[in-house]
Amino acid sequence: MLIAGLFTVNLWLLSLFGVADGFVADLSLLAFSGKPVGRVINYKGLEVYVAEPKDQKNGTGIGTPNRPVFGVLHLTDVFGIQSTENKLFARAGYLTVVPDLFNGKPRSEDPKSSFNATEFFGSHGPSVTDPIVSTALSYMREELGATKIGSLGYCFGGRYAFRALGLPRGRAVNAAFAAHPTLLGDDEIKAITEKDTGMQVKRRIEIEAAMGTTGQPFTMALYGGVPHGFAVHPNLDIPVEKAGKEDAFLQALKQQFIVVVTGSASGMGLATSLSLLEQDAMVGMCDLNGEGLEKGFRGLEPELQSQVYIQAVEVTDRQAVRVFLEATKTRFGKVDGVANFAGTGGHELGTESVWETSDEEFGYIMNLNVRGAFNVLAESLKSGLLSHGGSFVHVGSMFSLQGFLRGAVFAASKHASLGMVRSAAKEVGDRARVNCVLPGAIDTPMRRANLERVSDFPAPTLVGTAQEVADVTVFLLSEKSTFVNGAAWGVDGGAGL
Repeated sequence: MLIAGLFTVNLWLLSLFGVADGFVADLSLLAFSGKPVGRVINYKGLEVYVAEPKDQKNGTGIGTPNRPVFGVLHLTDVFGIQSTENKLFARAGYLTVVPDLFNGKPRSEDPKSSFNATEFFGSHGPSVTDPIVSTALSYMREELGATKIGSLGYCFGGRYAFRALGLPRGRAVNAAFAAHPTLLGDDEIKAITEKDTGMQVKRRIEIEAAMGTTGQPFTMALYGGVPHGFAVHPNLDIPVEKAGKEDAFLQALKQQFIVVVTGSASGMGLATSLSLLEQDAMVGMCDLNGEGLEKGFRGLEPELQSQVYIQAVEVTDRQAVRVFLEATKTRFGKVDGVANFAGTGGHELGTESVWETSDEEFGYIMNLNVRGAFNVLAESLKSGLLSHGGSFVHVGSMFSLQGFLRGAVFAASKHASLGMVRSAAKEVGDRARVNCVLPGAIDTPMRRANLERVSDFPAPTLVGTAQEVADVTVFLLSEKSTFVNGAAWGVDGGAGL
């Protein structure tokens, strides 16, 4: 039951990224004060405030971590781009464009100044504001190369954030978010406020009912004890207002799902990457096989290519792993999950007993399967890389729990990595999940190569697919598995029983 006071409802349409399996972004991105990081430019007569990720480059080649992929169109409240607080939202690390909706004449921030809301809103209706929004969208697409755009609107801008969602195909934004929007009409039913000066209770109920009939995914959040406008201009001395701004800001960020997949040039890693992309996640893909990685990338639809960052990486090189993870975070703004498929069976799997295994073979397998796994795990769990509530999934083997005939070193390496995963799960369980997938016989290029190399290689009658492993991995990466931590999840058709 709602108590008396002011309430705000925020809504984020999921059409930009298509999944609700996002995690809360790093709160350090939110600034209450400071110096804006962007610049004001003039585009076709429109003043636009532009903020780009740090060291933004406009390259278009594969592996360019800072190439714009998606952008944020920030539609302000009545204080416009002249307000420092409106500009500070760009600190989150995304390509952000904030158009001057009021032609240099916003409402004054002087609390003593008068404000005629009826006159102000009347002179800045859709016939005036819609063309401004369209011009800003053209700038983002044509000049900055944004391929997907989400609109965020606060107070006055909330209405136009959703009007931008209803533009014709090719011109519309892909998603919209609003906090305490005002003057919403029936065609702008997307977000609402309760007991707010801009929204009555009856209207909120009508809008909520209407949203339920659209089939469009949406989320809602109520904030009590806060004034209209709290998401941009809170009283920071009042804890409930400060907390409300923090949470409302994160509502706009958390729906994006960003995942790193190592060993993703083929097999289970590639299948997992494709599954994530089909769910509109953004994916950082790496593999030692750079040629295979690029081939897989070229085979993607152009729209999916915009969701990918690829780079050839040797996971046994910890610095290279660190650089790749940070580059992916720079490219997409955060990292919510990491799936480590990088590994090897060695050169003699299924042919050499323990006493026949050379030091070189032992070192090769252990270096990739243990040191490589350690590097990816350690760098992923370092403070500030993986989002709070994020997920790390290591792909071991059914032989993480049993012996392998003429494959002792391989089995030993998989036992070691499982022990490492379970230990890490104990250490970071309060902020992240760490799990292990244990595939059995899976039809992959690596397994087919072993079958060709060794005539009597173990050939069970029941063989799984890379997609079946991918399905479990995606589940463990997602918010659907929030109570799963330290698990050794078999995907072996019961062979491990």
